[in-house]
Amino acid sequence: MAQTSGSLMSFFVGKTKATLNIIWDVYSKPTPCNLKEVFGLIVLCLAISGSTGGLLYVWMNFTLQYDPFPSLITAAVSGSTLALVLFLLHPMRCAFTIILPSLGTKQGRKILISTALTILATKCIPNMVNNVSSVVVMMKCSTQVAVEGILNSTTEIKSAVADMKEILEDIPDFTDTETIPHLQQGTNIYEMMQKLEKVSKELKADISTQQKVLETTSNVVQKVIAVAFILLLLGGSVWYLIGYLTDILLGGAIGDIVDFFGSANVKTMRKDYSYVIPMLPPRCVKELSPPEQSVLVTVGALYLTAFFMTLVEVYARRMRRKICTSFYRKREEQRVQYLLAKVLKKREGPVN
Repeated sequence: MAQTSGSLMSFFVGKTKATLNIIWDVYSKPTPCNLKEVFGLIVLCLAISGSTGGLLYVWMNFTLQYDPFPSLITAAVSGSTLALVLFLLHPMRCAFTIILPSLGTKQGRKILISTALTILATKCIPNMVNNVSSVVVMMKCSTQVAVEGILNSTTEIKSAVADMKEILEDIPDFTDTETIPHLQQGTNIYEMMQKLEKVSKELKADISTQQKVLETTSNVVQKVIAVAFILLLLGGSVWYLIGYLTDILLGGAIGDIVDFFGSANVKTMRKDYSYVIPMLPPRCVKELSPPEQSVLVTVGALYLTAFFMTLVEVYARRMRRKICTSFYRKREEQRVQYLLAKVLKKREGPVN
């Protein structure tokens, strides 16, 4: 029974490998040989372009925050164009296919890390500005409470001064009570509050303006990076393919304030005057927002991908070479013959 199961497994594995080899052979041929291969190539190109267009729509709509309709139109046009290009142009099929292993090379890691750093900057800086704005609101609230408390504390000070006058008047030979300080009556709290409100509004307006500029810049930079990311991937693949075809040797090439207590120890005056002014009352405290979890996940995934690619860089280079070999078999034979001739010439050199 175990032998029968093993035989069936081997049969299905062999059948699957044979089918995949046939599909890859049709895809990598310069021109199809018959109508069956033409139909198979059309299906493959439509499947690749359809999945690429779907990923492009998701990226534009959910990541780059474009509207759904423009994203759908762009994805549809890009997918249709890609299907036509892949079907008609054999070199573009090769260049498009080696994009994935190109991510595992040094160039791909640079692109991933640069993208992660840019996303981190464009997403975290606006969040920092929002937190600064919240801190300004807390400072405004705390300052208002402190000013009100300080100004209202004059009641306690006036009471202390009055008690001191009563005590001093009872002291013999002390009749000059004019030296006792007089507090200004009717302090204009409303005027001070108006000035504080004006300064706070001006500061908040400045921060709001900077925040809008940063948000606009962040959106623009993110879209530019998206285009540059695609162009770099495709450009790197095309450059490698050109190097493979033209160079026979090479395969291509970021607290509390405690106020005041008065104690007049003249005669038997024992009385404390205290007034507490909280610097940051609970009603003034606002919760600061941490960075978005999606940003942290995206940046972490990009860094992990870049780290993983360093471990498989050798295999990525080999895969890129094998893809080019399967698309251009004659060119690979020329390269092998050239290298063998060079090795033989080097061995025969000292003998001659």
